[in-house]
Amino acid sequence: MPRSTEPRRKARGGGRRRVGIVGAGVGVDGGVVRGLGVGTAIVAFAFAFALALASSPSPVAAQVVFDDTLTTPGEAPLDPGGTTWQIEADRGVTRSGGGQTNLFYSFERFDVPTAHAAEFRPGAEVDAIVSRVTGGDLSRIDGNLRVS
Repeated sequence: MPRSTEPRRKARGGGRRRVGIVGAGVGVDGGVVRGLGVGTAIVAFAFAFALALASSPSPVAAQVVFDDTLTTPGEAPLDPGGTTWQIEADRGVTRSGGGQTNLFYSFERFDVPTAHAAEFRPGAEVDAIVSRVTGGDLSRIDGNLRVS
């Protein structure tokens, strides 16, 4: 195959191809980690991954906790099987008006993991159950909510 008589163009960067990947303050340029050594970058990634796992709610930490605005604060009791939080009527406040009875609950934390349930037990004639979560954490409801 004959060679071209046109002069070759030199690639930018002295013929070296640059690949840039940037994330979390670490840059990779041509396979070389800039800013941190490779070992430090791996440790930083492992630490960030472990921190993310530790900060995500786990089923062990998931719970239903009343705040102190309507009744005595504290965790709702679990059934004997340990899978259902029992939310009794006496932990809320009942208000009637206009021919309707509402049961109000106030929680500091309300998390229900998979394979678990939160069971509201109004006991009396109640038309609606209204609840709120006042704590600063997001609620995760991956299990069931029931009324008995």
